[in-house]
Amino acid sequence: MFARFLLAAALAFAPGAAWAQPSSLYAPLTAADAVTVMPAPATAAPPATGTDSVEGSSVRYARADHTHATSVQRARMTVAPAGQPVRWTFAKPYEAGITPVVTCTAQNVAGATRPYVVNTVGDPTATFADLVVYQATAPNLSIGNLSLTLFGSAPSGAIVNCQAAKPTQ
Repeated sequence: MFARFLLAAALAFAPGAAWAQPSSLYAPLTAADAVTVMPAPATAAPPATGTDSVEGSSVRYARADHTHATSVQRARMTVAPAGQPVRWTFAKPYEAGITPVVTCTAQNVAGATRPYVVNTVGDPTATFADLVVYQATAPNLSIGNLSLTLFGSAPSGAIVNCQAAKPTQ
Protein backbone atom coordinates (compact mmCIF):
# COMPACT_ATOMS: atom_id res chain seq x y z
CA MET A 1 0.00 0.00 0.00
CA PHE A 2 2.72 2.45 1.00
CA ALA A 3 4.76 1.49 -2.05
CA ARG A 4 1.71 2.21 -4.22
CA PHE A 5 1.47 5.69 -2.65
CA LEU A 6 5.18 6.41 -3.20
CA LEU A 7 5.00 5.32 -6.84
CA ALA A 8 1.94 7.48 -7.49
CA ALA A 9 3.60 10.44 -5.78
CA ALA A 10 6.80 10.04 -7.78
CA LEU A 11 4.89 9.85 -11.05
CA ALA A 12 2.69 12.82 -10.13
CA PHE A 13 5.64 15.08 -9.44
CA ALA A 14 7.98 13.85 -12.20
CA PRO A 15 9.23 16.62 -14.56
CA GLY A 16 6.71 17.25 -17.31
CA ALA A 17 3.98 15.15 -15.65
CA ALA A 18 0.50 16.49 -15.27
CA TRP A 19 -0.54 17.11 -11.67
CA ALA A 20 -2.45 14.11 -10.38
CA GLN A 21 -5.70 14.51 -8.58
CA PRO A 22 -5.38 13.86 -4.78
CA SER A 23 -7.96 11.08 -5.00
CA SER A 24 -5.68 9.10 -7.31
CA LEU A 25 -2.78 9.31 -4.81
CA TYR A 26 -4.66 8.05 -1.78
CA ALA A 27 -6.37 4.68 -2.04
CA PRO A 28 -8.52 3.54 0.88
CA LEU A 29 -6.52 1.72 3.59
CA THR A 30 -7.64 -1.87 4.03
CA ALA A 31 -7.53 -3.84 7.28
CA ALA A 32 -4.69 -5.97 5.90
CA ASP A 33 -2.70 -2.82 5.06
CA ALA A 34 -3.29 -1.42 8.55
CA VAL A 35 -1.85 -4.55 10.16
CA THR A 36 1.38 -4.21 8.18
CA VAL A 37 1.74 -0.47 8.79
CA MET A 38 0.65 -0.10 12.43
CA PRO A 39 3.04 -1.25 15.18
CA ALA A 40 1.75 -3.98 17.47
CA PRO A 41 1.97 -4.08 21.26
CA ALA A 42 4.88 -5.94 22.81
CA THR A 43 4.12 -9.51 23.84
CA ALA A 44 6.72 -9.70 26.63
CA ALA A 45 8.03 -7.23 29.19
CA PRO A 46 11.45 -5.74 28.44
CA PRO A 47 14.35 -6.32 30.83
CA ALA A 48 13.97 -4.30 34.03
CA THR A 49 17.39 -2.72 33.91
CA GLY A 50 20.74 -3.20 32.26
CA THR A 51 24.34 -2.31 32.94
CA ASP A 52 24.42 -0.25 29.75
CA SER A 53 21.73 1.59 27.83
CA VAL A 54 20.59 -0.20 24.69
CA GLU A 55 18.63 1.30 21.82
CA GLY A 56 15.92 -1.14 20.88
CA SER A 57 15.24 -2.27 17.33
CA SER A 58 11.74 -3.62 17.79
CA VAL A 59 8.84 -1.88 16.08
CA ARG A 60 6.53 -2.99 18.86
CA TYR A 61 5.34 -0.47 21.44
CA ALA A 62 4.98 -0.67 25.22
CA ARG A 63 1.56 -0.16 26.71
CA ALA A 64 1.13 2.72 29.11
CA ASP A 65 0.17 0.47 32.04
CA HIS A 66 3.23 -1.81 31.87
CA THR A 67 5.70 -2.23 34.74
CA HIS A 68 9.31 -3.37 35.05
CA ALA A 69 10.31 -5.93 37.67
CA THR A 70 12.96 -4.88 40.17
CA SER A 71 15.71 -6.97 41.67
CA VAL A 72 15.95 -4.61 44.68
CA GLN A 73 13.34 -4.64 47.42
CA ARG A 74 13.04 -2.03 50.15
CA ALA A 75 11.27 -1.78 53.48
CA ARG A 76 10.98 0.65 56.39
CA MET A 77 10.23 -1.01 59.71
CA THR A 78 9.80 -0.01 63.33
CA VAL A 79 11.67 -2.38 65.63
CA ALA A 80 9.82 -3.59 68.71
CA PRO A 81 10.41 -5.10 71.23
CA ALA A 82 13.88 -3.86 72.08
CA GLY A 83 16.80 -6.23 71.57
CA GLN A 84 14.78 -8.90 69.78
CA PRO A 85 15.51 -10.04 66.21
CA VAL A 86 12.98 -8.80 63.67
CA ARG A 87 12.10 -10.86 60.59
CA TRP A 88 11.79 -9.00 57.29
CA THR A 89 9.82 -11.17 54.87
CA PHE A 90 10.41 -10.01 51.30
CA ALA A 91 7.33 -8.90 49.34
CA LYS A 92 8.45 -11.11 46.45
CA PRO A 93 10.70 -14.11 47.17
CA TYR A 94 13.94 -14.32 45.19
CA GLU A 95 14.54 -17.30 42.92
CA ALA A 96 15.68 -20.56 44.53
CA GLY A 97 19.42 -20.47 45.13
CA ILE A 98 19.60 -16.64 45.21
CA THR A 99 20.74 -15.21 48.53
CA PRO A 100 20.17 -11.44 48.40
CA VAL A 101 22.61 -8.95 49.84
CA VAL A 102 20.81 -7.17 52.69
CA THR A 103 21.87 -3.74 53.91
CA CYS A 104 20.09 -1.74 56.59
CA THR A 105 20.44 1.68 58.11
CA ALA A 106 18.88 2.67 61.41
CA GLN A 107 17.38 6.09 61.88
CA ASN A 108 17.99 7.62 65.25
CA VAL A 109 14.76 8.08 67.13
CA ALA A 110 14.12 11.71 68.05
CA GLY A 111 16.17 12.60 71.08
CA ALA A 112 18.62 9.67 70.75
CA THR A 113 22.11 10.75 71.70
CA ARG A 114 24.00 7.65 70.55
CA PRO A 115 24.05 5.91 67.14
CA TYR A 116 22.13 2.79 66.21
CA VAL A 117 23.62 -0.12 64.29
CA VAL A 118 21.72 -2.84 62.38
CA ASN A 119 23.05 -6.36 61.80
CA THR A 120 21.62 -9.42 60.12
CA VAL A 121 21.28 -12.48 62.33
CA GLY A 122 22.33 -15.56 60.38
CA ASP A 123 22.29 -15.60 56.59
CA PRO A 124 19.42 -14.08 54.64
CA THR A 125 17.39 -16.54 52.57
CA ALA A 126 15.48 -16.14 49.32
CA THR A 127 12.37 -15.24 51.36
CA PHE A 128 13.47 -13.37 54.52
CA ALA A 129 16.22 -11.78 56.61
CA ASP A 130 16.44 -11.57 60.40
CA LEU A 131 17.72 -8.26 61.80
CA VAL A 132 18.68 -6.91 65.18
CA VAL A 133 19.28 -3.27 66.14
CA TYR A 134 21.88 -2.16 68.68
CA GLN A 135 22.63 1.24 70.17
CA ALA A 136 25.98 2.49 71.41
CA THR A 137 25.81 2.45 75.22
CA ALA A 138 28.93 4.42 76.04
CA PRO A 139 31.39 6.70 74.34
CA ASN A 140 34.47 5.06 72.87
CA LEU A 141 36.51 3.31 75.52
CA SER A 142 40.26 3.53 74.93
CA ILE A 143 42.75 1.07 76.36
CA GLY A 144 46.21 1.90 75.04
CA ASN A 145 45.99 1.80 71.24
CA LEU A 146 42.69 -0.10 71.35
CA SER A 147 39.43 1.83 71.04
CA LEU A 148 36.13 0.08 71.82
CA THR A 149 32.52 1.11 71.42
CA LEU A 150 30.06 -0.85 73.51
CA PHE A 151 26.59 -1.63 72.18
CA GLY A 152 23.38 -2.71 73.84
CA SER A 153 19.82 -3.25 72.69
CA ALA A 154 18.23 -0.33 70.89
CA PRO A 155 15.06 0.94 72.51
CA SER A 156 11.69 -0.05 71.08
CA GLY A 157 10.61 2.23 68.29
CA ALA A 158 13.90 2.33 66.38
CA ILE A 159 13.19 2.82 62.67
CA VAL A 160 15.15 0.75 60.17
CA ASN A 161 15.41 1.26 56.40
CA CYS A 162 16.47 -1.91 54.57
CA GLN A 163 17.12 -3.04 51.04
CA ALA A 164 17.80 -6.47 49.59
CA ALA A 165 19.33 -6.95 46.16
CA LYS A 166 20.45 -9.84 44.00
CA PRO A 167 24.22 -10.23 44.21
CA THR A 168 26.05 -8.49 41.37
CA GLN A 169 28.59 -10.09 39.08
